[in-house]
Amino acid sequence: MADPIQTLDGTETGAEWRVKVNDNANKRQWLDLVTVTSASSPYTVSDANELIRVDASSGAVTLNLPAAASVPNMRLWIEPTNVANTITVDGSGAETIDGEAALNPAGSA
Repeated sequence: MADPIQTLDGTETGAEWRVKVNDNANKRQWLDLVTVTSASSPYTVSDANELIRVDASSGAVTLNLPAAASVPNMRLWIEPTNVANTITVDGSGAETIDGEAALNPAGSA
């Protein structure tokens, strides 16, 4: 059976990307789907997390990553659903993300 998950190739418009991501989420059993808002921020990512939807419509949101050594081979999908305010992905302690202590995804305020 062919994999039902649609591949994102980077040529999609924002609307097309959103449709594919939502279709994929509906087709797949996510291990731990959570939605993080400013009310639940800062949110500490766990090894059980697989998909985190971030709604920054009411304020800034920070996601604190676990130490890389404690979650080898972890894959995490972060889906911004609203970027009205800043979304920050923060590495654990002195760990970096592409050489930076924290990452503010494209489109984040």
